[in-house]
Amino acid sequence: MLVMRDKRFADICRRASLILLLFFPLSGAGCISDHYRYNAEFYEKHEQQQTPQKAISKCFEYASDTENPITAAKRTLETETHASLLLTIRSSRKDALIKVKARYSRSKASGKKKLVVILPIYGGGLGANFPTQALARTLAGNSSDTNVLRILGSKDFFRWEKLSAARTESDFFNEIDYSMRLVRYAIIDIRRFLDWAEKQPEIDISRVGIVGLSIGAFVAGVTMGIDTRVSAGVFVMGGGNPSEIFAFCKCDGPRETRKNLLKRFGWTPEMIKRKLSLPLQILNPTLFAKRITPKNILIIDAEYDQYIPRSARSALWEAMGRPERITFQHSHKVSFLSMTLLTLESTNRRINKFFEKRLQKMNTAILRSAPWI
Repeated sequence: MLVMRDKRFADICRRASLILLLFFPLSGAGCISDHYRYNAEFYEKHEQQQTPQKAISKCFEYASDTENPITAAKRTLETETHASLLLTIRSSRKDALIKVKARYSRSKASGKKKLVVILPIYGGGLGANFPTQALARTLAGNSSDTNVLRILGSKDFFRWEKLSAARTESDFFNEIDYSMRLVRYAIIDIRRFLDWAEKQPEIDISRVGIVGLSIGAFVAGVTMGIDTRVSAGVFVMGGGNPSEIFAFCKCDGPRETRKNLLKRFGWTPEMIKRKLSLPLQILNPTLFAKRITPKNILIIDAEYDQYIPRSARSALWEAMGRPERITFQHSHKVSFLSMTLLTLESTNRRINKFFEKRLQKMNTAILRSAPWI
């Protein structure tokens, strides 16, 4: 009965969305200014130019859990096709007993199924969970061949007030180092969830996809570059070269930090970009592009994104070998509406279609390396 009510509610919401679409045409063709499809010829040139970053990858090495890393698994609401569990692991951070949680939607169908990992919108604040919740619902609701692991938590990696208040360059770089340690722990914890997934009988570990949104897209790109278990990725409203966020981003935290860096240290935006390029490298997916096959990437971004600079978005696309790219003609936050019922979850359906194609039941080597598929 609960399932029937949920279906009726969703149906009412979808019908109401048709009316709202007259005023918010996000899901129609008019909102997309460009849709670039992957070009295998460019991939060959890209492959010859890139070099792997083995030294950086070492900072993500960790001792695999000898026992099950899941410390708690609580059963929650189920649907007709999927069982739902709230999973908990103890974070890899050594300075505190911090727990990381994830919602796991396990398909009830028999046999091994693909797994899609959805990362949180780190620093997204109030409402940051809505896009990831909607995406998880779409992925699980459209295929019995899909298990979904949605990692929870939206805490920002950057303590913008402390960065802005830094009195000396040493204080500023120490705070940047603290932020990068949080990034490192987050990526290692994602890999530990994959360690757990590898041992689950219903998961085909050769068919794992990852989705990252905003800063989560940076994290997803790095994770895919260092962990070969991840075969396909979707990067939504993200980019590369994170130092450019500090140098050119128009949102409050980076803008105030930039203002104080100029006032206290005389750093111009170009100097900020140059000085932070090395300290922020473990959050830069462009450095791991050599390890990722362009055909297995989908980039979704926004033409008028005030958070991720145009140069950072272009850097990611170029470094990844110009994979398929969909650009919305809207701002950063407005473009996320394309993942909600307001637009019939048009972006979610595109992502689902992408994974259906890229994570088919086929030879893993072909999935990860063949540019012609």
